[in-house]
Amino acid sequence: MHDFTTSSQRDNIALAVHPNGTLYFAHGDANGLKVQTFNNSTQNWNPAVTVQTGVPDKITLRISEEGIPYIATVTDAKLKVFKYDVP
Repeated sequence: MHDFTTSSQRDNIALAVHPNGTLYFAHGDANGLKVQTFNNSTQNWNPAVTVQTGVPDKITLRISEEGIPYIATVTDAKLKVFKYDVP
């Protein structure tokens, strides 16, 4: 288990609920920005999908009324916004 209390990435998480009830989890680590969805059938998280390489900071995750997930983060001192393609 990861110890978030000693990691500089401890605040780099975001959660949002899709209109269909799917829970989205965005998180960052040294390998990049990743998104996972919760699988109700297995009661576990689906494998992470890397959205970008590079260490993200200040992750925000929002889902539009149309059900499109958007992720905003700061990477290399630049604001980046991603429209997440739902698999």
